[in-house]
Amino acid sequence: MYVAKFRELNSDSIIYTEIDPTTLNLDGYPIEVNEEMMEGTELTAEELFMDGGVYEEAFFNEFHGTKLSKKEFNLVNQRFFPLKDKLIIYSWNSEFTNYFNYARVGWGAYLWSVYDPRTQIFTIISIYLAEPA
Repeated sequence: MYVAKFRELNSDSIIYTEIDPTTLNLDGYPIEVNEEMMEGTELTAEELFMDGGVYEEAFFNEFHGTKLSKKEFNLVNQRFFPLKDKLIIYSWNSEFTNYFNYARVGWGAYLWSVYDPRTQIFTIISIYLAEPA
C-alpha cells in the first residue's frame, strides 16, 4: 500500500532505480527510490504512540526545536488518529531512497505510514534529523 501511495506522487523529481540509492549523492536530489529495498515492519498503535517511544523522541529531538508541549503533542496525535485501535501502522527503513542520506549520517531518519480503514485516510510521518550545520 505504501509503495502505491509513494508512486502516486507523480513527481518529476523521483527517479525509480534498481541501484542502491544510499551510494548516491548526499543531498538527496534528485530523489532516487529503489522499491525492492523498501522494508516495513508492522507496529501496533501502542508501540508507535508509546510514552517515551521512538516516535515521541524523534519528534522532540533538539534538532527540530519544537515549541509543543507533551500535552499538545498528544492532542495533535489524538486529533489525527482519534480511533487508534484499528490503525494499520508500518515503520519503514530509510535505505530505499537517497532522500534520507544526509539524515542517516547525522542523527537519523524515521518514516511511518498510518492507515485508518474507517476513514480511509493514509498518513505519512517523516522525521528527518540531520546534524545542524
